[in-house]
Amino acid sequence: MDDTTSHSAPSLETQQDGREHLQGHLGTGGLIFTALAFNAPLTVMAATVPIVISGGIGAGTPVVYLTIMALVLVFAVGLVAMARYMEKPGAFYTYIIAGLGRTVGLGGGFLAILTYLGLGASTYVVAGFSEQSLLHNNLGGPDIPWWLIVLVQWAVISWLSLRNIDISVRVLGVALAVEVLIVAVWSLAVVANGGPEGRSLDLDGQLATGSSASPC
Repeated sequence: MDDTTSHSAPSLETQQDGREHLQGHLGTGGLIFTALAFNAPLTVMAATVPIVISGGIGAGTPVVYLTIMALVLVFAVGLVAMARYMEKPGAFYTYIIAGLGRTVGLGGGFLAILTYLGLGASTYVVAGFSEQSLLHNNLGGPDIPWWLIVLVQWAVISWLSLRNIDISVRVLGVALAVEVLIVAVWSLAVVANGGPEGRSLDLDGQLATGSSASPC
């Protein structure tokens, strides 16, 4: 085999327009890491869970997550069963069209796009404020504006998104492993310490600790 065949040929798009395009491939492992990272365990624990606890049912919040998990499992069973009869199974848009028609499917697709855009924008803002507080208040560093932190994050993520996808998957895998480790250590510390009120399995008492149980 000569040197001309030892390297992969450029893509068809690169040959036609001369511009660089995203290279590499996304295997099964990378797809799994991407799906897991999208769930953002550290973001959920640091941003979503405190809001749910303070504005919901307090210490009974885990019951809500268990209930949602059961609903998602039921949904997953239906999704997989429906995929067997789909010619081209893919995103929810495909399933909505098959069940409710093209008009509703297009509406669902645009709604999903708006939701993802809003989720991405809000994630940047939450990360900016959280990292500003961590850097200045906890680590004693300079008081950097949150929007500057967001711009740096946006630039790095955009650069990774436009480069080789294999590199992006590796960075994503390392970041996911670190955040899972942080959440695991924190959870173990909470279980071992028990919190200010100690450990308790009194579900009725826990359900009464949220703001929704407070009298108006």
